[in-house]
Amino acid sequence: MITWKLMVGVKEKNLSVRLTSKVLDSINRNKMFPTLNGYGISPSLLKASEIVVVVVVVVVVVVVVVVVVVVVVVVVLVVVIVVVVVVLVVVVVRRTAERVNLAYDHVTSLSRAVVTNVNTSGAANTER
Repeated sequence: MITWKLMVGVKEKNLSVRLTSKVLDSINRNKMFPTLNGYGISPSLLKASEIVVVVVVVVVVVVVVVVVVVVVVVVVLVVVIVVVVVVLVVVVVRRTAERVNLAYDHVTSLSRAVVTNVNTSGAANTER
């Protein structure tokens, strides 16, 4: 009976020594492996809630990156479309201006011809 109590006592002491060394080991590991949450819990001791927090942070970062990429692509497409529309408008305005200038030159040359014709054949016009 006495030996049994001694054995139990030794086992309890060994258990407490083992628990103390585990606590010290975890403290030492915490200093070596800080985690994202800032509490210094080693990766092997992460709780399920902390894993969920890490997963949520990763998902949020991925979503933000995807949204930023989509916004940049949309902005680039809008800029390209605006540049194409401006170039087309400039081309159309130039062609229209060229046509107006040609028409103006044609009308001017016709009016000069009419004025010249009237001046040279004024007598013919007066007979009417």
